[in-house]
Amino acid sequence: MSVGEVFHALSQLALHSSRHLARLMCHVTPGTPCPAQHHQSSYTRRYHQQDQESKMPPAFSSHNPTAHLQAPPEPHGGGGGCCGGHGAPKIELPDPTPLDELITIHNLSFDPETHQVSLPGKSAATQKPAEQKLLQDTLAIINDLSQYLARAPMPHCPPPPQMVQNNPRSAQITALKEEGNTAFKANDFNKAIEMYTVAANAASTRPLFEPSVWIREELSVILCNRAAAYSAAKMWVEALCDAEVVIQLKRNWNKGHFRKAKALQGLGHIEEAKDAALLGLEFEPDNADLQAAFEELKA
Repeated sequence: MSVGEVFHALSQLALHSSRHLARLMCHVTPGTPCPAQHHQSSYTRRYHQQDQESKMPPAFSSHNPTAHLQAPPEPHGGGGGCCGGHGAPKIELPDPTPLDELITIHNLSFDPETHQVSLPGKSAATQKPAEQKLLQDTLAIINDLSQYLARAPMPHCPPPPQMVQNNPRSAQITALKEEGNTAFKANDFNKAIEMYTVAANAASTRPLFEPSVWIREELSVILCNRAAAYSAAKMWVEALCDAEVVIQLKRNWNKGHFRKAKALQGLGHIEEAKDAALLGLEFEPDNADLQAAFEELKA
């Protein structure tokens, strides 16, 4: 007998032994399917599944797969249902909320002088705190839009963007900034910070229909000056915050990086201060202030 015939005989013996052992386990363990009936059981399960799919309620459709949930149960008591053979379960869906219950009508009042919309006190007192807060937030948005339109040259619709910055708000912002510069030169840093803050608030609340470039240019200069005032007052954290905002507004401007380096130096973060100065020098390699600050930090 050759080696191949020996291996063939051993494999046949192992297969016969495994089948015999499986039959014994079928008798020992209740409910265990016999491997000899594996193919027949698989075919029976597939046939049973196809038979159940063919008995789907008539309302089932591939275009509307959930329509059968509303279909009535089958009249005959088939054995394929999951609830004792009573067909597909009927699911009751809740009715949608009527639209009238989602809308609340309030008696608002409008002041023609201030252009403000408000809710009378009696009406506000009858509301829940959460509803009252939601209403007040909504009225705040409406009043902001009303103020924007009231300041517009044409109150009925927002005007087109103005290319020339010569409106009264620009003059007011410039005056506040100059007043802050005067206080800074007089070493009155608290007064300078106050004026710069008022100017920044006026610049950041421009009407939405005005060019955003005005806000970016005005805020970058005002916050840079306020960062200098904070640094002079040894308020390093506030100075760092303003410098970060300036960099976000005008990343290629050397002043923001210079103010950030000075604020980090005041906080004792020398390595980070040098990185800030180097980043500014990447935009303006010949800037004297950044070069001097970097050399000071290296020493």
